[in-house]
Amino acid sequence: MLCLVGTAFVSCVGTAPTKEVHLIDSLNQAAYTYRYKNLDSSCHAASRAYREVGLYRQGKAEACNNLGFCAFMRMDFEQAEKYHQEVYGLTKNELELLIADIGLMKIYQRTALNKEFYDYRNSAVRRMKRIAEDNNLFADRHERMRLAYARSEFYIVSAIYYYYLQQRSEALASIDEVPENEELAADTNQLLYYHYIKGSASLCDGETPDERRLREFDELYTTWRLASRKGYLYFEGNGVQGLANLMASPDNYEFFQGRRAHALKQFGEPVDSLLPMRLGQLALEKFRQYNDIYQIAGAYVSIGKYLNAHGEYEQALDTLKHALECVNDHHRRFYDCHDSLDWLKAYDRRDTICAEKSWIQQKLKTVPEWISRIREQLSVTYAGLEMKEYSDYNRNIYLDILEDTRQDKELESRYQALEKEAGQLNLLLFCVITGLILVLVFFWFGVIHNWWQALVAWIVVTFIAFLFTTVAANAIAIVGSNPVSGMTLMTLIIASAIFVGIGLNGTSGIVASMVIGGVVCTALSMAGGFVTDLKVGYWLGTTPKKQEQWKFLGTLVSAATVGGVILVLNQVYGFDPDNANSLVAPQANAMAKVIEPLMMGGDTPWILYMVGIILALLLNWLGVPVLAFCLGMFIPLSLNTPLLVGGAISWFVARSSKNKAVSDARRDRGTLIASGLIAGGALFGVFAALTRFCGFEYTCPLEAGTLQILGIVAYVALIAYLWLDSLRAKKL
Repeated sequence: MLCLVGTAFVSCVGTAPTKEVHLIDSLNQAAYTYRYKNLDSSCHAASRAYREVGLYRQGKAEACNNLGFCAFMRMDFEQAEKYHQEVYGLTKNELELLIADIGLMKIYQRTALNKEFYDYRNSAVRRMKRIAEDNNLFADRHERMRLAYARSEFYIVSAIYYYYLQQRSEALASIDEVPENEELAADTNQLLYYHYIKGSASLCDGETPDERRLREFDELYTTWRLASRKGYLYFEGNGVQGLANLMASPDNYEFFQGRRAHALKQFGEPVDSLLPMRLGQLALEKFRQYNDIYQIAGAYVSIGKYLNAHGEYEQALDTLKHALECVNDHHRRFYDCHDSLDWLKAYDRRDTICAEKSWIQQKLKTVPEWISRIREQLSVTYAGLEMKEYSDYNRNIYLDILEDTRQDKELESRYQALEKEAGQLNLLLFCVITGLILVLVFFWFGVIHNWWQALVAWIVVTFIAFLFTTVAANAIAIVGSNPVSGMTLMTLIIASAIFVGIGLNGTSGIVASMVIGGVVCTALSMAGGFVTDLKVGYWLGTTPKKQEQWKFLGTLVSAATVGGVILVLNQVYGFDPDNANSLVAPQANAMAKVIEPLMMGGDTPWILYMVGIILALLLNWLGVPVLAFCLGMFIPLSLNTPLLVGGAISWFVARSSKNKAVSDARRDRGTLIASGLIAGGALFGVFAALTRFCGFEYTCPLEAGTLQILGIVAYVALIAYLWLDSLRAKKL
């Protein structure tokens, strides 16, 4: 506190003439005002303040910070560092020292000098705490504005640092510390910086991915609109460049064209698929006017990204070579990089260390992330041109840069994250191993009662389950269909053949095969269902972590519930195919018929199997749905009839309108209603079984003929409801 008071006293009652104070303050203010409008004007004002200052040391310290900013923007990092370091010898004013700390943070963030960044960040944190002890100490309007600038700049720079670390939560926490108050609104420089970083670094909250994308667009659009209206050339270019990156892919462009059509018309460019590239070219023009080589290269990368996304790889290559040449120009200007052997090339056949690695090893203040973005897009370009060697060259440099520049960045937070992930993986591994042991014990004591045969059965079920679940998940992800029945049948055949080979047949063999089939079938269904859940969750904006947690819980609940339900159904109705009153289990009975000849002896109907294969191939060739045809062959008429009627309703509903969108909406509505009827029928079926299991059975006094008529009437009414309610759907 005494230090701050003394600082303020010295700064206020110094011997500097009032005229000098006014002149230097006005020049420094001009330097700050013009920093994102015209960098040359900002440098001129700051240089004049630095030269003409006499006794006003705090004013000279502010001029040094302004000159440090100008040198930073011109990527003269060594000169920028000297200017900021000079501040520490000019003043004891904590505010200017804080701004110097932040200026050095920016230099070391961009040049990937991570230890130095943290050193000055910690220093800045300590200074902000001391300043916060008596926030009223800086009562002068100019100092209050500088303090507001320092605080917002600190949190923005920290957010940028975490963004490049891919630590989104920390970046969001930092940017959220910037208060959206009157002080921020009064400082257009920082207001634009704030909006731009939120949009370009994807630091926007939203309940769904689409909502976050829209907010990112809005932040960047706000940046461009405000900057273009007030003449902030730098952020005018950054705004359109950020939008160009956001809309680079055709899908993203179509999305924003549909949701932000009015905004896209405000750029004065034709609103078509070429708009993102035109915005990138506009950004390039603005950055050339501002004379920022870092952003000029960034604009080339944005254009190259668009061209890559649209398959224009030759043009992308030319564009990205321009970006690479910007890096070479920078190093030729500030470093001893005049030998062509030290220049960056899109591809270098020499079997030597790449120039980037050499620069980093020489501890040049280069910008690794600047180069890595170019190399990343060059890798994509050469991959599109089918030049694998060239693509691998650029990709390897990109990965090497990431490794070299990020290896010590995450430190404690990364260590804690890895520790947490390791703990979760260990728990998951423990559960898997425990489950496998329990399966082995189950086979040994509950099914086979022979150690050797139980071990073989365990190996079979483990191998097939892990292999087939991968296939099921991949099938769901690619085509949306899970081949559970076919793969389960294949499992039964393979398992039965192996068991017969080791002498396990008869009833024990059938039970063992059916158990394995049940395990594999359940695993396939779970894998396919979870992949489907992940796709739906992505659309809804949930996280895989939460889905995994609830999926495990759902698995435990369903395992406990379904087993009990099957026992109740077996007790009440039974599954005997020879009993007319038992429940129909056609799929299970069909699978039992397949393995019975193998286990019990007898003739296997290989001819029928071959006929089935030929029939499937013929149906596929004719375009007839194989699944529907086969279900019609082995499912009883009592179950097939509702399927046939439902299919007919779907067919007519799908063709009820000439407008395809309306027809699709009606069909989707009908599918939703039918799904509800299926689920409701299943629930009430279980409820009916539970009532009979508990000894309660209702006997209707009506005659059988009357009941049949009432059933037909109810069925017709249900069909009419499904039909009419489906037709109510409107075009979305």
